[in-house]
Amino acid sequence: PLQSACGSEADEGEEDGEEAAVYATLAAACAAARDGDEVWVMKGTHRAELHVKHGITVSAFPGDPREAVVIDAWGAAPTVTLTGHAVVCGLTIRHALGEAAVLLSDGCGTLRDCAVASTILCTDGHPLVEGCTITSARVGVWVRGRSHATLRGSTVQRCGDCAVVVEGAEARPLIEGNRIACGRGGGVVVAQRGRGRVVRNEIDGNNCSGMLVEGGANPTCVGNVVAGNRGGGL
Repeated sequence: PLQSACGSEADEGEEDGEEAAVYATLAAACAAARDGDEVWVMKGTHRAELHVKHGITVSAFPGDPREAVVIDAWGAAPTVTLTGHAVVCGLTIRHALGEAAVLLSDGCGTLRDCAVASTILCTDGHPLVEGCTITSARVGVWVRGRSHATLRGSTVQRCGDCAVVVEGAEARPLIEGNRIACGRGGGVVVAQRGRGRVVRNEIDGNNCSGMLVEGGANPTCVGNVVAGNRGGGL
């Protein structure tokens, strides 16, 4: 059955029949959800550190804009961790202390159409980040470890040190069709023998280099538009 998470007005528990079960907290709904379930999140700011398990989808309540549905955390752990084939879509995700807002640690998790106001950290597997807006992070998207992440059709802007970082010989992401712009630091940095593909992105208006390849890195770069970066293009 569909799982609906809402605020303090709801009682924790399940209703009889085929209607969605209603839970008092988002964490309770995610804990109860099973493979194939969907958790609908009601409007408001939810203070939680979520682990979205394999086969679970967490999304805004149908019809609610992502700006109205906020997940925020205050601890050392990421706000949202996806494992397996988990899906999170249509939410605003923040971390009050500036730690990673989203951790894509293994499997093929999907983060789609979310507004993320801290780092998305990809450390393993083949996750997908698509149609998202990532802002106000020290590093917008950080790909390391054995991650073969895909970052596609997203906007990464107004970040501090760098918008996108790829590091390590086993990090081989696909960075395709994104707008990477207006950061206080650089656009895309590929370092420490990092590889992967950087394809058809718009990289502009950053205070440092549009792209920086260093430390024996060897990415494939095709069809990018790199312009107006104060530290140079490539």
